[in-house]
Amino acid sequence: MSGFKDMVANDIHKVFLNVDEFAEKRTIKYAGQVYEDIPVSLQELDESGRQQLSDDHAQGLHLRGVILLCAAKDLGGRHLEKDDPIEIIRRKGRMQSSKKYTIASSACEMGMIEAKLVAVK
Repeated sequence: MSGFKDMVANDIHKVFLNVDEFAEKRTIKYAGQVYEDIPVSLQELDESGRQQLSDDHAQGLHLRGVILLCAAKDLGGRHLEKDDPIEIIRRKGRMQSSKKYTIASSACEMGMIEAKLVAVK
């Protein structure tokens, strides 16, 4: 079984997080640490994945969700904890945009983190 795990570990960056096909480089701020230019895949949740905030009196506020996929090794081997804040920064040339989220759930399997992130929109 170790051979299979080794193959999957080798494929994380070569296949799943290949920046030429599936992933993009982003900077992540989490738990006081900054992880520069790591390959991540961000997948927006569709309209059915949105929730209207029922406890807020401002009409039109929704929870916006994304799925973050990244290698645990790129985050120093740390796991993402539920309800912690996380910031994802995109840089393109001199331009920079930043989005802050809260971790709704997170799992790590075979070195790959899959986390659902939410933010109020």
